[in-house]
Amino acid sequence: MSNSVKPPTEKKSWAHRVLKWMEDQIIEVAIGVMFAIIVVIVVAPHLIYTVPAGHVGVLWLRFGNGTVTDRVFAEGIHFVLPWNKFTLYDGRSRYNEITVDTLMSDGLTANVKVGYRYSVVKSKAGFLHRSVGPNFIKVLLNPDIAAETRSELGQVKAEEVYAMRRDDFEQNIRATVRRNMQQALDKKDGTPSDFLLLHDVLISSIVLPPVVKAAIERKNEERQKVEQRTYTIAAEDKERQRKEIEAEGIRRFQEVVGSTITDSYLRLRGIEATVQLAQSPNSKVVIVGTGQGGLPVILGGDQPAPVNSPTNDPTNKPANRPTNSPAATTVPTVVPLGAPTISQIVR
Repeated sequence: MSNSVKPPTEKKSWAHRVLKWMEDQIIEVAIGVMFAIIVVIVVAPHLIYTVPAGHVGVLWLRFGNGTVTDRVFAEGIHFVLPWNKFTLYDGRSRYNEITVDTLMSDGLTANVKVGYRYSVVKSKAGFLHRSVGPNFIKVLLNPDIAAETRSELGQVKAEEVYAMRRDDFEQNIRATVRRNMQQALDKKDGTPSDFLLLHDVLISSIVLPPVVKAAIERKNEERQKVEQRTYTIAAEDKERQRKEIEAEGIRRFQEVVGSTITDSYLRLRGIEATVQLAQSPNSKVVIVGTGQGGLPVILGGDQPAPVNSPTNDPTNKPANRPTNSPAATTVPTVVPLGAPTISQIVR
């Protein structure tokens, strides 16, 4: 009996076996892959959450203690079980504006636009989520700010709107809203109420009825005209007082100076003026009078002594010169007879 020898079987790797199985089960594999992709697409939004810049996340546990208040989720990607709920809160400064219709103290209506800036305290976003919720603007901020705006404007008249200081008005609204929020949210279980910060309250505009606005503007215009006239009268009165004081000063000056001026002093001042006139580089003619004391004619006031005119003196005959000669236009120096010369005065 002959022993038959079997040929050795070739040992296949595990990768080869997997590929062989996939070739045999290609339809089942394709269906499984498609099902897995669908599951990922459907479940991923409930498993993976992205916290953008400036935001925080608050987690609510379905099978736990509810809202997690001792921690918040910072910026980045976070994995959450699909049966829990993840809520985002914007921790940056935000601005909101509301329109308030209110009555003034005189019964007139006004339309007021009020804007305010606020922010959520990131570390206490869990308490905000548990106490108020994501709709805290409509539930908490808008009603309080509108009510306080009506309360403040209800104390003033329509015509006082243009004269009131808006800074004080805005500060009163901000302080009152903060106090109201703290009182409304303050609980005995130790839950903090400072999870919202109200930074500013800004009055954008106050619109009155057109008829009322026109009447107030005309009244203010007339008031400004009256104030202008009052100011003009006051200015003229001040000018009158100034002129009276100036006239009184001049009168006293004349009384003091008039008693001290003598003839010798006036003669000295006349000689000084004559010397300065003679020394001036622009002086071409010096006229000296023959009045009392030999003072110049321009200061003495006396009539000068008669002087023989060159044209009447028969001995003074000018030489024959051309009419267009420069010497014909030269002005002669006139020195009255008996008057002191310049050299004598200088000495």
